[in-house]
Amino acid sequence: MRPRLGLVVASVVLQACGAGEPSPAPPPVPGVVTSLMPSPLVGTAAAALPAPLTVRVTGIDGRPVPNTTVVFAAATGGGTVTPVTAPTNALGDAATSWTLGRARGENTLMVRAGAAPALTITATGVAGDPSRMMVTRMAAPAARAGTETSASVTVFDGYD
Repeated sequence: MRPRLGLVVASVVLQACGAGEPSPAPPPVPGVVTSLMPSPLVGTAAAALPAPLTVRVTGIDGRPVPNTTVVFAAATGGGTVTPVTAPTNALGDAATSWTLGRARGENTLMVRAGAAPALTITATGVAGDPSRMMVTRMAAPAARAGTETSASVTVFDGYD
């Protein structure tokens, strides 16, 4: 009877340990952060880009990394992001809304996920719709009707 009891105990131990079943692969570690946005990014200064800024986090092996916190931070240009952190979904994607700074020109955003190298995304802020005009120079302040003259005009958007 002893040999049979030993076989039963060994079988129970092996089943309890999961012997014979492959162990699940460890979850991927963030290795790469890439932008899913078209390039170049252009938007109105002091306004949110028309579409959420989306990035993808993958492991070095290319597999998506779900449930990882992505941190977004405006680096130059004075813009803001909402939310500042976002979790990745099953595809490894995370998104934020990026409002560009008030000045026209280059804005940069830093994106970080785990130990992956930071990603820098650049957008150009352009002037918004004109809000006022100002005559800055007139060649002849008093001219007769039908006489040609010249003037310089400066056009301002809502942030000038």
